[in-house]
Amino acid sequence: MYPARVTQLELIPSATSVSKEHKMATTATPNSNLAFFDWYLMPEAFSAPLVGEAIQKYGIQPGQVVLDPFSGTGTTVLAAKLHGINGVGIEINPFLCFASRIKVKWNYDLAKLQQDIAQLLPRVKAKIFNESADLSHLKPDMPRIDKWISPKVANKVLTIKLLINEI
Repeated sequence: MYPARVTQLELIPSATSVSKEHKMATTATPNSNLAFFDWYLMPEAFSAPLVGEAIQKYGIQPGQVVLDPFSGTGTTVLAAKLHGINGVGIEINPFLCFASRIKVKWNYDLAKLQQDIAQLLPRVKAKIFNESADLSHLKPDMPRIDKWISPKVANKVLTIKLLINEI
């Protein structure tokens, strides 16, 4: 219906000789030191630098849209956002969809954020290591959430969430 607007791009070259750096970029390993990207490293994931390389290679500009139909943890959508490009991700796993949404949902007032963090950190340190209350009833209703986050970690995250909501 709109053939002029449809393009299929080759992300990974089909050539048999691919550099070691490019092979590494096709894994999530380069994301392990990148804020936000390293929250959930999935075996099927690839790196933010690979997305950046594709954006540059294909001349994708701000105002254009990148679609990732199997977005997983949101690497493509987040990398696109960091390049000023609109990204749309589709993910069937509710937990990964939730994590991806959180990763890309930011438009912060940095000064206010720093002020809130300075206020929050002492309270988190005091509560998180001494808190024994079971907050599992506050966990989101999400299929198989215990597979993605342990009850102990979930309790700490829920404690932090309660403290954030008090600000």
